[in-house]
Amino acid sequence: MGFSLPSSFAFADGTCVCTTKDTDCRAVSLSVSQQSTNSCKEVCVKDVGKSFASSEFADGTEGEILASSCQKKHNAFLASKTDSSSDTSASKTPSATTTPILNVPIPGLSFSKAIATTTSVKSSFLADYLSAVYKFLIFASITIAIVMVMVGGLQYVMAASGGDVSKGKTRITNALTGLVLLLGVYLILYTSNPQLTLMKTIELQNVQTVEVPEHKGDVVSDEQMASSGISASSIRVCGNPEACKTLCATDKNTWPSSNPKTIDPNLVSKAPNAPGFVNEGGSGPKGQVTKEVQDALKKAGEIAQSMDSAYTIHLISAYRPLKRQIEMVCDVIATGDEKKIAGIGTAIAYPGGSNHGSGIAIDIMLKKGSTALTDPSFNTTNQQNQKYKDGAQLLSQIMTQAGFVRYAEEIWHFELKSKADTYCRCSYPNCPFPAHC
Repeated sequence: MGFSLPSSFAFADGTCVCTTKDTDCRAVSLSVSQQSTNSCKEVCVKDVGKSFASSEFADGTEGEILASSCQKKHNAFLASKTDSSSDTSASKTPSATTTPILNVPIPGLSFSKAIATTTSVKSSFLADYLSAVYKFLIFASITIAIVMVMVGGLQYVMAASGGDVSKGKTRITNALTGLVLLLGVYLILYTSNPQLTLMKTIELQNVQTVEVPEHKGDVVSDEQMASSGISASSIRVCGNPEACKTLCATDKNTWPSSNPKTIDPNLVSKAPNAPGFVNEGGSGPKGQVTKEVQDALKKAGEIAQSMDSAYTIHLISAYRPLKRQIEMVCDVIATGDEKKIAGIGTAIAYPGGSNHGSGIAIDIMLKKGSTALTDPSFNTTNQQNQKYKDGAQLLSQIMTQAGFVRYAEEIWHFELKSKADTYCRCSYPNCPFPAHC
């Protein structure tokens, strides 16, 4: 007895492939509402951009074949790029996929191969499994129904000479009713809601890796001090975790209050709010800068507003007295996370080794309305997220026009250009992303 499922029950996924001018082929995921030839072209144009050449859409088994063909073409394209290094080629080649192995085999079940691309993996394993289980249940039910009909028939014949034939009739009726219901599952589901019969393939997006440069955490570098004739020991109150531990163990009243990089506290004051500029530094020294920096920040706010009235620059941190810099390092040491001192993550400069003590350095954030366009956590790892790339460039553009330079390793740290050093400093459009020196 032959039986086959409707093709839409086994595979109802739509596949869209985009061909590029450089003979590459890429598979694109489409939502249910996008599954059409026109939508496929629109998605391809958006995804591939200027290199778009043509698009093709198909669903069901035909779509799977199309995707498989596209994958082969994509692999051939990667293999043809002989100018790439072996490491780069390996990173671009899709990883091998594994076919599931069941502890309890299902007769007739054969898993389709997963389709791996550089951006995702499409798998119909679940559709294959459910379809095989459904077929297995139908064949098993047909066998049981035939046996029950035979038993019921035997009961009927044996009781025909004068006994009760109702039990045989009931057994035959129940067996046939159950068989009809099972065979009609697809029709019942499709009649009530066609979406219940669609077993779409599962698509898992690949996690895009980003190389994060190591952050040294000290904005007054050895190179800077060497070029200016200043030794590290004369600038930094402590230059390694052990020395800082020793300093933190002493009485706060004995801590130094100034060094060659600090400014007279009387020369800094809180920067007033202005159009496009908000000082979030509070009433303490966090929001204080020199008069020169205040004027430049006011100009930066005006530039931001001229670009978009929703843009605002928020001052988070500015002048830090030397003792406050020491306290910050001691707070980190108290938590036991010494890697944060001139390390990776939310890095803290060695006390005295930060231009925040000179009143010319500021930590700022760019917002559009209530949305942060640059990393609001001020974390040296989080700042490398691609979603902050455009915001970082825009902020660099505004601040460069206002007279600042960026510390290249931090997208939020800017210094007055006329007072800043040159090492690891950048101006728009040459500020790197991911941020690094």
